[in-house]
Amino acid sequence: MSTYGMGIDIGGSSIKGALVDIENGCVYGEVHVIPTPSEAPAEVVGETVAQLVELCGATEDMPIGIGFPAPVVRGRIPSMANLSPTWVGMDVAEFFTNCVSRPVSVLNDADAAGIAQFSYSHIDSHEQVIVFLTLGTGIGSAIFYDGKLFPNTELGHIHLSSKIQNAEKWAAPSIRTRDNLSLEEWTQRIQLYLSRVEDLFNPDSFILGGGISEHFDTFSKWLTTGATLLPAALRNHAGIVGAARYAYDARA
Repeated sequence: MSTYGMGIDIGGSSIKGALVDIENGCVYGEVHVIPTPSEAPAEVVGETVAQLVELCGATEDMPIGIGFPAPVVRGRIPSMANLSPTWVGMDVAEFFTNCVSRPVSVLNDADAAGIAQFSYSHIDSHEQVIVFLTLGTGIGSAIFYDGKLFPNTELGHIHLSSKIQNAEKWAAPSIRTRDNLSLEEWTQRIQLYLSRVEDLFNPDSFILGGGISEHFDTFSKWLTTGATLLPAALRNHAGIVGAARYAYDARA
């Protein structure tokens, strides 16, 4: 079997795809990015995924993994926050398999990014609780204990106060853009969010991924947590790499 796979990361603002060298977690060739269609109906997203598979030149023997911005429970979507509600109840693994005419593995996008982190960063996770967060259109989460994933957590939707009923609708990087917040002003919101997650789960480490992680060295100086605070090792490519690795392992 080829030691390459293809990863696709479906987000609220863009859909990204690339080939991945499974042995070292490196993206091979160009990362193709297509804006997420308005309201992201299934049929149009499916066409976009098929287009990315063709653009990347994925061969028939390459496993294809897709990180999806919702819980994926036994292949189906139980709830949806940032794409069309018509996805709810759909068997997305079957849907995307039909779109590209070959088997596809689908998992939650934050879980995919977390898998990349643990597969390629050599992090010491022995008997540790680690919360991996993807910060983008929304806030995705993946929780690991002793290196093992607890899948489909949705910590982006926790309540922060009586006035803030859904954390990602107040603290996601997309809200920073919408409300024209400075990086420091937005970081104050993330501080409140991290403090709430820390109160609930007492993690040993937070790992921050997503597009905003490219600026980690700038905004992290305004954050204070009892847990160790780290940027995602693969930054904004983590979702692509983790999806490819997940599909490769599923086929092995």
